[in-house]
Amino acid sequence: ANLAAHGMEQLHWYTAGRMLEVMQLLARNALRGQSASQANAAATTTDAATGTGTASDVREANSSAMELHRMGMVREMLRSLARLLSGCLRVPLAARNCALVYALQRAYPSQFAALEADADIGPPLKHTRAVVDWFQAQCPPSDDGGGDDSTVQVARLEAAASRLPGAVDSL
Repeated sequence: ANLAAHGMEQLHWYTAGRMLEVMQLLARNALRGQSASQANAAATTTDAATGTGTASDVREANSSAMELHRMGMVREMLRSLARLLSGCLRVPLAARNCALVYALQRAYPSQFAALEADADIGPPLKHTRAVVDWFQAQCPPSDDGGGDDSTVQVARLEAAASRLPGAVDSL
């Protein structure tokens, strides 16, 4: 499903936070899977070079195939959620999803930054980063430490959203 041009309007702050938590968990698993598949590829190359192979190797190969399938599903779900997130931050919808911008502004997951170079998952994450960076430059969160200022910050984000340039959508 192509979610890049679609999104949701008026995403509730709790929903935005939970969506980011799920995406962060998926991103963490995707990064773990990348490093594990690289280690498995190195081990397989070593076994093939030595010519060793036993029944336990067959079980490990089956287990490895199931793990690859699971990682494929994790990556596909992460890709879909990243595209949905990016769709929610497109120019027409960003003004109505400032709670999501606020959640990303408070804590942009480091796993997202690590996956921005990925060919499948990277483009929507790059767009998300560009939108968050633009809002960060326009209205950074206040550092006054005056308790719960989320409503004030969301209002500032909503006021700035009309100035969000359409050029960020080309990412």
